[in-house]
Amino acid sequence: MSLAQRNRINAMRAVQAVAVPLFLDRGFDAVTVEDIAEEAEISPSTVYRHFGVKEELVLWEDLDGELAKAFAKHLGKGSPFKGLCAAYTDAYTLSAEAQERFRNRATLIEATPDLRTYQVARMEAQRGELVGTLAKAYKKRASDLELDVVARVANAALLAASERWQATGSRKTLSSWIKESFQAARAVTKG
Repeated sequence: MSLAQRNRINAMRAVQAVAVPLFLDRGFDAVTVEDIAEEAEISPSTVYRHFGVKEELVLWEDLDGELAKAFAKHLGKGSPFKGLCAAYTDAYTLSAEAQERFRNRATLIEATPDLRTYQVARMEAQRGELVGTLAKAYKKRASDLELDVVARVANAALLAASERWQATGSRKTLSSWIKESFQAARAVTKG
């Protein structure tokens, strides 16, 4: 990762660290990008340049590097579904601090219908990228129906894990919920 990429990620982390508490305190709809920019001591255009839209301030995750490593480690051997389960479980093995940040963002998503809708649409848009990653790893065509179904079920398993982890206020880790959710999806699809 280049210095410019690291600086960008650090800047995005800093802005998100300002935005999420504001959203939790006042509500997502009551906080403007201008409010966030003022609190972060940057311009609104900088916020938009990094995040594009206000919703990304909540949904952006700094896991691209971790996911890429986990995909490289687990995809391409065994079944695509088992590979994704292992990759997501690894990537979402978070520190206590990172889990708390994730939980705060999940609280916002659950409390804000527009964020929830945006999250689902975002996952659907990213599904094509996931299918492409699977196709490359398993040397199949991106148009392969199996890979499309695997990506859809994996997205559903991730949503279920996140919701269950958030709803229970569990001390169990997010990665444990992800593993259980993928196991449940595997059991359902065998039936």
